Amino acid sequence: FLVAGGGASSSSSPAMFDLPNIVNLNVGGTKHTTTLETLRRYPESHLGQLFSGRVHLPRDSDGRFCLDRDGECFHHVLNFLRDGSAPLGLSRYMRVSLLREAQFYGLQDLHYIMGGVQDITNNRAVESPSRRVGGGGDGYPA
Repeated sequence: FLVAGGGASSSSSPAMFDLPNIVNLNVGGTKHTTTLETLRRYPESHLGQLFSGRVHLPRDSDGRFCLDRDGECFHHVLNFLRDGSAPLGLSRYMRVSLLREAQFYGLQDLHYIMGGVQDITNNRAVESPSRRVGGGGDGYPA
């Protein structure tokens, strides 16, 4: 599995890798299928960079691209990329997990709508106690 912080070639002109339009993924052992367009929705994000064609991604024995991340959470990431909406009714555990994944993948919009805020003084994302989505299980701020 890829520890998804891996980088592209250090040369001034990195090799480009061909990626299929339909992408089969193995994220933490959970299988997902989506389009390359969906994964590149935010090209400046870490996820967009992983699927830019500049990073060699390992594949499992079935040919799926591997990401060593939370596979249970990843379908929420994909749904956000597809339609821009936040999931409703998440447990506190899942909401915190999704905030962590949104931060890792560099999806600032998802992180923000899930109740996270950007701490620009420390260049990191943090959870905001006043902007909790799904805290009450109903999708509204707690």
